[in-house]
Amino acid sequence: MLEALVEADIDRREFLIVANNVWYQTRYRRTSSAAGRPPAGEMVLDRVEPPYGLTLSELNVLTLVADGLNNGEISARLHISRSTVSTHIEHILAKLGAKNRTLAAVMAVTYGVRRMPAPGTDRTVATGASRMAGDDPLIQPYNRPRSAPRREILLGSAYSHSDLDGTDMLRGAEVAVDVINREGGVGGRYVEHVPIDVDPNSHESVVGGVRRLAEMGVDAIAFGYTYQRERIPDLIEAVAETGIPFVHAMTSQVAEDMVASSPPRYGNVFQVSPGDGFYGTEFIDFVCRRIRGPLGQGRDAVLVTDDVGIVGHFEGWRRHAGLRDMSLELVVVDASQDWAQAADLISGCAPSAAVIACFDPQRAISFLERFLEKPVPTLLYGVWAPGVTAFSNRLSTFEGLFWASTTGMYHDVVGAGFQRRFRDLHRRPALGQGASVQYDTIQLLRGAWASTSSPSHPSKVLAALRHGVHRGVNGSYYLGLPGQRPLSYPAESTDGSLAMAHLIYQVQNGQNVLVAPSPYARTRPVMPPWFRRR
Repeated sequence: MLEALVEADIDRREFLIVANNVWYQTRYRRTSSAAGRPPAGEMVLDRVEPPYGLTLSELNVLTLVADGLNNGEISARLHISRSTVSTHIEHILAKLGAKNRTLAAVMAVTYGVRRMPAPGTDRTVATGASRMAGDDPLIQPYNRPRSAPRREILLGSAYSHSDLDGTDMLRGAEVAVDVINREGGVGGRYVEHVPIDVDPNSHESVVGGVRRLAEMGVDAIAFGYTYQRERIPDLIEAVAETGIPFVHAMTSQVAEDMVASSPPRYGNVFQVSPGDGFYGTEFIDFVCRRIRGPLGQGRDAVLVTDDVGIVGHFEGWRRHAGLRDMSLELVVVDASQDWAQAADLISGCAPSAAVIACFDPQRAISFLERFLEKPVPTLLYGVWAPGVTAFSNRLSTFEGLFWASTTGMYHDVVGAGFQRRFRDLHRRPALGQGASVQYDTIQLLRGAWASTSSPSHPSKVLAALRHGVHRGVNGSYYLGLPGQRPLSYPAESTDGSLAMAHLIYQVQNGQNVLVAPSPYARTRPVMPPWFRRR
């Protein structure tokens, strides 16, 4: 098999080998060779559980679906009836969460969920005994177009290159661009990445970076976040003036509402996560459904925040809490206060639960460290910040902390494939949420560029972004809502093929583990250790 891949002039490929009922995720990479020596390659095999719970028969059918065979051709190739093929495809779509066979084929090709060699061809290769069949579609090389290529697609990005989370976003973007270009670009046009370093604490730096990218003539802008969240409306205004597709990860209801209020003006702005309005309602529902019993009779919670957008949601969240026989109070931390003081306030009043709605990781860490000096039996629940890279080396310090994110990497074969690609390129795993968010952002753009003959024509790309559905590392992206952001699962839709899960984590044994929602949860929540110390 290795010889066949090398001779086929393939740079990289991921696929599955199944031998003696053991499954191996296999990564092939063409290696450079010394002058005068023949080309070479290497394969790395990792023993895995069947992805998505597929059976071997289902994997065989999925492989042939990805190769473009119809049901009749699959029936003939595998010597099974057409009705059996149809039944297998129904099961495959259900297990992958794909709404049709086209999406299933895309997922199989993109994430290496295909068997090699193709079923019904040469089966001896699973034991390493011989070459693959020469006509196997899995090893057909991609040939770069021979005609003079059109200019490269210019992708601009604006992240902080000095803080850990911004760097992780940059690295995720680099993986996406590497994948696209290794697969031949978009319609023969390669993507040139133009990264701009911005300071998320400075509105002027962020807007200046966006304007510099616009002046360079980029075809789209991938953006991370700003800590100057009260200036988000000003940033959206500046972005609207450029007319360039702008895909951001700010998790902002304010940005979403602006887009919905005037599509002609703000129609170039897309958000890759549901808005921050879901943080409070999902917290309340989670506590009432999963945690209230261990909290005893406590039904009082406090929202602590320094974010004007979160403050704007408070009255709606309080009404939502009231419907569930729960009270919710608000504490606003202004610029003159220290977050450690807010922790002292919570320790003093000891509510049943406290939501730490702070997007700045250092401020959130300051709160947690002070609280844990003299803990009280209050359940702590953060938003987004505990998922950034700055927390990754300190998780054991915050054992028991709950936190939520409107977007995050799924622990499935798609997420595992992304982590492999990230590790292959950067020699380390992706640590925070940012890398997968930006990887998905650029794959979204790739899909939009591929669906139009004019990637440099903004109106066509914007229309494609609105009308497509993309299954990424962080779930499903359908951006056709008025605010041009994904649907939230389960609040807005329980269809996982269209909606993105609102993920709730807990730090357990020094690791972030998913505890909600079903079916994505990997374990049950436990009471924090400071409850047991009293």
